[in-house]
Amino acid sequence: MAISADEVRIAFDQPLLEAPERLRPFFAESVSALEGLDLAFGYLAAGIVDEALKRMTMWHKEFAPLGYKSWAELYFAEVQRKNQFTLPNVLTPAEETYLKRWHSEIHSLIERSSAVAETPANAP
Repeated sequence: MAISADEVRIAFDQPLLEAPERLRPFFAESVSALEGLDLAFGYLAAGIVDEALKRMTMWHKEFAPLGYKSWAELYFAEVQRKNQFTLPNVLTPAEETYLKRWHSEIHSLIERSSAVAETPANAP
């Protein structure tokens, strides 16, 4: 199942406006730091696979030789690790639910976009 440009926009823009107040600093930092993944998703949603794969060498290029899916997962994990200090020490149930839902959305986008990016003709 492919991804849509609308899904990408929602995953990266909606948390900036709708996340619980105490999570907004985390999303502001994380969404900004995930620019390369955001762009790769956008290119893949538009069917421009070559450009999406080129983006791998521009952002977190140390992970690029691992292939698209590993690059995307490691890039996402690294941004989360670097920005964890912006999260409250204790999350409310609503905050925890929102954060888990966002993680699931991003992982779903990675999984579905990797099917496009890692087809035999596009594999690095």
